[in-house]
Amino acid sequence: MARDPGTLQRIVDSSINIKRDDSIKNITEIIYPTDWLPTKDAALMEMIEGFVKALEKSHDLVRTEISLSKEWSVTGPEELRETPLQDYLKRTGLSVNMDRGSQFTKDMFDEAEAQIKIFREWLGTHVMKLDHSGSNRIMVVDVGLSGPLYRDREPEPGNSPAGGSYNGNWVPTLLGLPQIVVPIGQKPYTSKITDRTEYSPIVAGIISAAGSDSALIDIAKNALSRSGWPTTVKAGRLMFDLGDNERHVAHEAES
Repeated sequence: MARDPGTLQRIVDSSINIKRDDSIKNITEIIYPTDWLPTKDAALMEMIEGFVKALEKSHDLVRTEISLSKEWSVTGPEELRETPLQDYLKRTGLSVNMDRGSQFTKDMFDEAEAQIKIFREWLGTHVMKLDHSGSNRIMVVDVGLSGPLYRDREPEPGNSPAGGSYNGNWVPTLLGLPQIVVPIGQKPYTSKITDRTEYSPIVAGIISAAGSDSALIDIAKNALSRSGWPTTVKAGRLMFDLGDNERHVAHEAES
């Protein structure tokens, strides 16, 4: 985690033994997964849509809408095509419920590992189009929350949903691919704690091919700066200076 792309780049350079290259020039497509986008939150989607357009314009990218579940039913392993993708991935995620997690056996774990391997190979081949040189595609995903998460009440025990990986948060983890979470706006709400207008951070995720960590940072940074969006997150109750637009963020001069 970092407040600006430069800090994040230094972390990548010092922790990953991969030489920076010009792979950013090879990116030509943005995969837009219709399984998760658009969301039902109109304000959130307006910000995500603005970010996708910033990516398209800043790097001359083409948006390609793909339904992963429909693609799976056509190009997935033949014996699995009739199994809905969401059902197939139901047991491959992390269970945050300890009572439920304690019921998982070694055989169930091994089965989930095998399912993840099949899904990883399928998604890499048919969606991200991975080959020996990487991929010309990035994928934008919805991550994080679009409003407050109050912690003044203890959640009811045993009511958390079962683990699963059919969402944008889990896909890069399953694939072993880099993901950057980009701050793109802030959404107003009336806080029941402070009884005033507060602003919830809004973010979007981008996934790219293995080994393209540095290129992914450059793609995000260029999309923000060339669109006049801030690239540094402030400390305090506001992520950015307030602005009179759909993102509630002050515009910055293009860099």
